Formats: sequence, structure tokens, C-alpha cells
Amino acid sequence: MIPFDTNVLSQSDTRSSSWSEDEKVTLDGAWFVRGGLLDPVKLNRRNYQKSRQIDVMTPFKAMGFKQVRTGRGSVTYYRLLKNLPSNYQFGMRYRADTSSKVYFYRVGSRPSQVAEFGKVTNNPRHHFPQLIDPLVKLKSQKKGDYFIVIQVQNYFYDEGGIWRAPTLDSWQEAEKTWQIELLSEIFTIGMIFILTAYNFVLFFYRREDYANFWLSVFCTCVLLRATATSGKILPIFFTEPNLDVYSFQRWIEFSSGQMLTGSVLGFVLYSFYPGRFRSFFTFQWILIFGTVVAAFLLPLHRIRQVVIPMDVLIAIGGAFVFYLAVAAVVTKKPGASIYLAGCIVVLVTGVNDILLGLKVLDEGSFLIHYGTAFFIFCLGQVVAKKFALAFRTSRRLSIHLEEEVSIKTKDIRSILDNIPQGILTIGEGEIIHPNYSKFLETITGTNHISGMKIQDLIFRSSDMSPDKIDIALASIRSSIGEFSFNFDVNIDHLPKDVRYTSATGEKKYLRFTWSAIANSQDIIYKIMLAVKDVTELRVFEEENRLQKREIGIIEEIIDVQKEKFFHFIDESLEFIERCSRLLVDDRDEQNTLRELFIKLHTLKGISRAHGFKAISNQIHLAEDHIQSQVKQSRFEKDVIEKNLDELRETIIEYRDIANRRLHYNVGTKTDYTGNREFIAAQAFQLQQLNSDGLDGENKQILESVLSSLNDALFRDLRKGVEETFSSVEEIAVMVGKEPPHVTYSFEESIGIVPDVLKVLNHCFVHVIRNSLDHGIESSEDRIKKGKPSVGSIYLDVYTQESWLMINYSDDGRGLDLEAVLHRAIREEVLEEGKSYPAAEIADCIFRSGVTTARKVTDISGRGVGMDAVRSFMRNLGGEVSIDVRDVTSGSFCTFSLVFAIPSHLFQSFGSSSSDEINSVS
Repeated sequence: MIPFDTNVLSQSDTRSSSWSEDEKVTLDGAWFVRGGLLDPVKLNRRNYQKSRQIDVMTPFKAMGFKQVRTGRGSVTYYRLLKNLPSNYQFGMRYRADTSSKVYFYRVGSRPSQVAEFGKVTNNPRHHFPQLIDPLVKLKSQKKGDYFIVIQVQNYFYDEGGIWRAPTLDSWQEAEKTWQIELLSEIFTIGMIFILTAYNFVLFFYRREDYANFWLSVFCTCVLLRATATSGKILPIFFTEPNLDVYSFQRWIEFSSGQMLTGSVLGFVLYSFYPGRFRSFFTFQWILIFGTVVAAFLLPLHRIRQVVIPMDVLIAIGGAFVFYLAVAAVVTKKPGASIYLAGCIVVLVTGVNDILLGLKVLDEGSFLIHYGTAFFIFCLGQVVAKKFALAFRTSRRLSIHLEEEVSIKTKDIRSILDNIPQGILTIGEGEIIHPNYSKFLETITGTNHISGMKIQDLIFRSSDMSPDKIDIALASIRSSIGEFSFNFDVNIDHLPKDVRYTSATGEKKYLRFTWSAIANSQDIIYKIMLAVKDVTELRVFEEENRLQKREIGIIEEIIDVQKEKFFHFIDESLEFIERCSRLLVDDRDEQNTLRELFIKLHTLKGISRAHGFKAISNQIHLAEDHIQSQVKQSRFEKDVIEKNLDELRETIIEYRDIANRRLHYNVGTKTDYTGNREFIAAQAFQLQQLNSDGLDGENKQILESVLSSLNDALFRDLRKGVEETFSSVEEIAVMVGKEPPHVTYSFEESIGIVPDVLKVLNHCFVHVIRNSLDHGIESSEDRIKKGKPSVGSIYLDVYTQESWLMINYSDDGRGLDLEAVLHRAIREEVLEEGKSYPAAEIADCIFRSGVTTARKVTDISGRGVGMDAVRSFMRNLGGEVSIDVRDVTSGSFCTFSLVFAIPSHLFQSFGSSSSDEINSVS
């Protein structure tokens, strides 16, 4: 039996209740409370009077007993119900944000468990907390007095507690009321969800409206908070949740509450005060994130420590928001009155909920959700009003814009009718738009332009090839309807200048300017083409170009001695004729290409030495064509003939300009009749005459005749060589080096056959270029090696037995034997894996394709120069060899080139100072 003392134990006498009318009994007031989970079975053996009476806990009322510091407070409530009817089903409601159990039993009987929500146990690991607003079904077996025992296990506050006073009603009415409240809560949360989705969709389509964005954030926070604090909806989804779910639920509750104020402030600022209070707004959100992160990191039972700072922050933000609302109404900002009304409703419903929680109001419902929904509605009205205002403004601007467009259209039409330029636009299908400039009809010679295709009007009447037309049309098609990036990629495939034949047969030069016309999404829907008739300009430009070219050629000719220019023109035209004869001869094609390349390469060196740029460039182009044919093992005779013809025309152009502008009279030259052998025989006979028997005047005549004959037979070697080496400075400038010193050493005065001198000069052109490009280092490199900053070239001329020997050397880095060996192996001149003496490796530089150059330049690097030198010397009956000496560093060795000329091609005249005339032996 349970000891019962009506003076101590709180009890509810239900005799006055009319259960037939389903009267609701509120079980608020004082309950007996025991700390911890009191087992109802043990109640019979305990002294209940030692328990303390407290009021049922509410959200705004603290516990009336000492706090427990464990962080997981537990408590047992029990109360006596007197005079309950028999066999009656009751419905009991209460609210506990925790786990709980309910026991219901008759006085004097064994306790019976009625309901369990979550689980209460002394083992914290087995707890399943949940926000619950349960409906408990109680059934009385007999008429009499009954006990209700409620066990509560709390996780957030320091002690367990019932947050809503239990009520007792008939089961049918209680269940009906509970279901109505559930539907009402689902409806409210559902409405908030719809508003959230709606506002997010609005922001998606109007991303520039940041007020709508913050309204979306506010709706999201309201939705999260309403769902997290729902005592009816969440138990549907989490019938047996765990502590982590409960912790996350509480964190969402407090975090969303913090962000509500921040999002409302963002809405107000962007709606009524754009650009203002940004510092306060940023500072508030920093505090919000700080408290949210703190709540997330703290243990569940410690979140209470940040609740008060959170509430203070919410209160400050809410007060500031309310102030801004009042200020907006005072300053008559659009939508401010609607927003203020929503604020007032939220404030009233919030105060109502606080008064209910404090039990200042005994009757009523919690209305904050409805107030929040109305507040969202008001915020939406503010956004809608702003949008309506923007729409009306846009409409007025649209009407004004239409008028402006009409005026501008007339102006553009006037411009198109009067502008002296062809302008048209191209749309889908390459169709020309009807709006084009009037002058376009003058350019094309037709007035049937509208609806034509661009290829019919422009491309097919131009000098564009079918391939270029197809490429241009493909570029237009791949641009229209695509992003403007495609036009930027394809613009280089559209023609810029064409020769055009109008419908009237008039020949014109047209210049095109292409532009893309894109919409707001950067999609091209038309291409504009501006057509300008530049026929007169092209004529003037061509005349100007020819005049500049002629002036440049004149400057090049003036820089060369007159005699040298005469000699160059004759020699180069003779070279061209020799090359032409090679194409006629029945020879091996690859050998023909090789000889052509050598001759042209030699001629290019001579023309560069003289500074004739147009000629050397033309030769370089011909070399490229020949080299391409060699690599591809083909022989295109017509291409080579065309190159030779163009080269001949360029040389003749130089000759004609010299004759016309400088009055050189190139092409007329004094020639000796007879041949060299006849002249030599006559000179020998005259030399046998005894000049001692002649008087002074006749002796002078004889010596003059002998001198003229010797001049016809021989040329002074030193003078000829010095003329060739005068080009050293120009070649050095080409390769970016200091011109070297040239030192000559002649043991005696040497006369040489003119044709031989010409060949020697060709050889020296190749050798000088190689020295400056490969051998002699730059000034910086020479200084690092301890050499003089300026390089030197040495030319020693002497006779040895019956040969004329010319020794050529420089003080450069020397010959890279390793590079020569690798190149010779690659060109299959030498075999890989074998060992060769230095002299044999060095001799490979005279083989075609072997070079030490790392890249091909206009000066050297093609591997044909030294091959040509040996070919020239052997054609004379002479020879050229390489004399390898000491290794300087690494694989480099010093060397000299030795030219040997047979005796019948030169004549020694003794010392250089002697005036004696020697005849041919």
C-alpha cells in the first residue's frame, strides 16, 4: 500500500468532472518530484513525504530544486488522481523534450506501464532522446483513486522536466484534438516549405534581387527551426532516434534561430537601404557564425552556455531590424508599411507564446508559427511590390525606348542610305538581311541584294578559290547561333582583301571588315560585313610599294662599286643560264637538284655579300623549294623553272634600275677577241724580242703591249681577294658579331686567271660565312676565354713546287669533331661504332649535308657550303683540304683550310713591289 497523506501529497479530485461530456482536466500545479529515475515498484517501500513538491516545469521557468551537474538530469513526477470512473479510456497529453516513460495504476495495486516514448535508463549509452508531444492512452479498470508516474531523462538542461502541464481528457476527444493539431502543424510547415521553394525559384530567375535571396534564406531557417522543434512530425520519421540525431536537432534549432535575425536584416538592407549598414551587417554575421560554430563544437549539455549570448544577439538584431522598419515607414519607402505590419504580428505572437509559457495566460494556443508564416507573406509582398514597381518603371522605359529605337532606326536608315561604304548583315543560311547600305549596290553593280546569299553576291565574283569559299562559308555557319568565342576562332578564315568583278564587269579591289552581332546571352545571331572599295587606294599603295622598292634597290646598288655591280650582274645572269641548262640536260634528277642547290647557294652568298636583299631573298625561296623536293624524293621541273624565271626578273630589275636611274649602261662590256691560248702565245713571242735594240719610245710601246696582254691573261690575286673580304663587315653584322681583323700574307705578287679568281671568290664567300657563324665566338665568350674581344682571320698565300697554296684560318673555337662525327653518321657518311682519326672526321665537312650548325639560318647551316667549295676547286683541277691541329677544349680542334691551285692557272711576278712583267711560261 502507498502511504497517503492528503496534507502532503498533491492530488486531483475528479469527482466534479463530467466524463460523459468529455471534460478536460488540467493536471498542472504541484507534483511530487524525486531526483533520478524512481522505480514505481519501490514506491510502496519509500517515504514519499520526503520528496519535494514543485510546479510543472515550463520553458520559461527554472527548476525548483538543486541542479545536478552530471549533465544528464533525470527526474520522476508522480501524482494522485481521485475518483476516476471505471472502465474509461483517458487521453493524457504532456510535452517533454527528452526521453520519458508513463506508469498508470490504481492505489493499492501493482504498477502497470502504460506508455514509453524513447527510453529512460541509468545507462546513458542506451538513451534514445526525442522531442515529443505524446498522447498517452490510460484505461481505468475500476472506480477509485489512481497514480500517474512520469519518468523523464533530460539531455539539454541540467534536470529533467515536463515542459507542458499534463491534461486529462476522454481518449476520443484527446486523439481528435491531437490529430487536428498535427494537421495544423503539417499545414503550417508545408506552407513555409512552399514559400521557401517559391522564393528560391524567384531568386534563381532574378539573381540580381538580393532581397529575394535573403528572404529565401529566412524561409529556409524558419522551415528548419519549425521542423526541428516539432513534437508531432519528427516522431513519425524517428521512432527510435539516437543521441546524435537529438544533438543535431537541437543544434539546428538554435542555429536557425540565430540566422533568422541575420537573414531578416539582410532582407531589410537590400530592400530599403541598399549600400548602407554593411559593416554592422557583416559584423552580425561574423557573430552568428561564431555562435553557430560554438554550438556545434560544444557537447549537448553545454549548449545551454551559449543560449543566453545567442538570445542577446537575437534581441539586438531584432531591435535594430524593427528600428529600420519604423524608419522605412517614416521615410515612405515602398513596401515598408507591409513589412512593419509583419514585424508587429511576429512580435505579438511571440509575446503570446512567452506569456503562455510563463502561465500568465491560462488559455490559448502557441501562435508563433502562424505569425512567422504571416511575416513571410509580408516579406513576399515587399518583394512583389518592388517587382511591380520595377515592372512599371521598365514598362515606361520600354515605351520610351520604343520611341528612341524608332528615332534611331530612322537615323540608321539615313546613315545606310548616305554612307559611302557597303554594309550588310548575314543571318541563318548565309542570307543577306534587307537592311543594307545603299552604296553596296554601287559597289556590286546590282540592286537585287535583299535575300541573296553572301557567296552569290560577293565570294563567287571574287578571286577566291573554291576551297577558300568553302572555308569562309563554314566559318560563318559555325559562328551564327553559337557563342561569340566561335567567331573569334574562325575570323582568320574569313577573307580580308579580294579582287572583285561587279555585275557590270568592273574590276575592283574590296576590303572586308567582319563583326559579330550577339544577344545578351553572347549568342551570335548575325554577322555584319563592311565592304570598302579600295581600288584607288590599292593602285596608290602598289605605286608606293614599287617606289619604295626601287629606292631601296638604288641604295643597295650605290653601296657597291660600279665595276663590282657590272661584274655581279653578268656573273649572276650567267649562273641562271647554267642552272637552266642543268634542267635541260639528261641527268639524274637528285644530282641535278644537288648541283642546282650548290650554285644557287653560292650565288646567294655573293648577293648577300653585296647587300642585294631582294635577290638573296628570291634565291632563298628557290633553295627552300629545291630542298623540299630533295627530302621528298621528287622533281618538279616547272616549279624550279618558275623560281629561276623570277630570280632572272629580279636581277634584270636591278640592272634596269641601274641603267634608268643611275645611267650605268650595264650590259655593254669590253671583251677580248680570241682565246686565252692565242693571247698567251702572242705575249710569249713579244717577250722574246730584244728590247735592248729598241729606242726609248718603241721600248715603252712594247712594255705597254705586254702589260695589256698580261692583264687579259691574269688578275692581281691580292686585289681580287681584298675585294671579296671587304664583305666581312656586313656578314658579321648579320650574325650579330664584331667584324674580325683580316690579315693577309703574300710571299710574292701573284697573277691568276680571271675565271679562277672568280671561283676562289665564290669559295671564300662560303668560308667567311662559316667562320663568322660557327667559328669565331661572340665578344663576351672570347673575353671569358681570355681572348681579344675581336676575332681574327688569316690568309697566307705562297707557292710550293708547282702549286699556288692559300692557307685560310681564324682564331675561333675551332672545329667540333664530335658534332661532325654525329652528323656524318646520321647522313651515313661514316659508320656508327667505328673509330676514325681526327683528319678523316674533319674531312667530312666537305660532304653534302654535314654541318656543325644547330639550326639553319640565312647565313649558313644547310650543309652545302663546304661541299660546294670542294666541288669548285676540283672542277678547276685544284684541291681543298683541311689541316687539323691541336684540340683546344672538349672535342674542338684548331684547323686551317688549304687551297691548292695548279701552276697553269697562275703566274708569279716576283715581289709585290716589282714592276717586272712576267709572261706565261
